[in-house]
Amino acid sequence: MKPFCSFRFRAAALAWCLSLGASGGNAFAAATLELTAGWNLLGNSSTASIEVAAAFGDANKIATVWKWNRQAGVWALYAPSLSSAGLALYAQDKGFAVLSSIEPKEGFWIQAPAPVSLAGLEPGAVTLTEGDLQQGWNLVASADNKSPAQLHQGLNAGLQAAGKAMVTAWAWDAPNARWKFYAPALEAQGGRALSDYAAGRGYLLFDTAPAATEGFWLRPRAALERYW
Repeated sequence: MKPFCSFRFRAAALAWCLSLGASGGNAFAAATLELTAGWNLLGNSSTASIEVAAAFGDANKIATVWKWNRQAGVWALYAPSLSSAGLALYAQDKGFAVLSSIEPKEGFWIQAPAPVSLAGLEPGAVTLTEGDLQQGWNLVASADNKSPAQLHQGLNAGLQAAGKAMVTAWAWDAPNARWKFYAPALEAQGGRALSDYAAGRGYLLFDTAPAATEGFWLRPRAALERYW
């Protein structure tokens, strides 16, 4: 979910939120990222960490960078317009963590004041496993080149063995400022169950593989729970 929606992650707030480098060093070095003005959901599918200040330190191009810390249950923030001391004070006052790095397989948001091109991710070979996902919301990235349906097929056995099941997958269509949605239980109903559910809520279908430079949300839950 986008950090500006509540500045504190709330799964229950999903509905209203939706309405609104070289290897061994910095991972951003090989491709080009075309960001739109506003919110862009990206991902680190490299095998190296992204040092945020080095990659996104130009305040003329970047307003803020956000990562969801799932272990602590808080957003981590970087703002190039703030000094290190100012960022630390702001983050502490708002209940955020300070964002310094983005690890492989992690997704992140960038808020850009205007369209901009940035150095992009060096190609990597990181892929998701069951162990990368905890129950609840996971903001991830992967070079699997698999659609959500294919990811579900590949991860399902491992998730089931761990007492988990994938509930939903979400991606952000930045040019159209709309969410893309996938739910395996709806797909399993067949017919137009999934497409009608998505269309009725203003979502696009998340039915293609995300690029290695894109981040996306996966939401596993306890296998016996019966909700989206």
